[in-house]
Amino acid sequence: MKSAAFLILSSISSVPTLKKEVASISEKRKITIAVDDISRSKPIVVKEKVRDLLTKACEDVADNIVALPSGAGHDANQMSLLGPAGMLFIPCKDGRSHCPEEWAEKEDVCLGAEAMLRAVLHFCEMEAT
Repeated sequence: MKSAAFLILSSISSVPTLKKEVASISEKRKITIAVDDISRSKPIVVKEKVRDLLTKACEDVADNIVALPSGAGHDANQMSLLGPAGMLFIPCKDGRSHCPEEWAEKEDVCLGAEAMLRAVLHFCEMEAT
């Protein structure tokens, strides 16, 4: 479950559109809102080779995996400037992430770590051949 702010922001397609919406809200509510760009990253597309490698690693350790896009500006954006990057997600209670209520079971954390280890080992094997 995503936060209301995430749902609103994900429906806005660009920074100018966001600023226009903020101005509209500001005017309607007769309040002053300041908008500062403090960080912006271009989205990346994870290379198919990396997606396949991560998928195989996850399938090696878990029966039920789900591929999902991430609109978040994770470190993968920056790491992709250095080389291939991808992300693994583990289930969190009620789908909550990056908030005080975030919780993951130890078993899921362990499965995620095992999948990541396998992905790194698969990647090393591929690079060695």
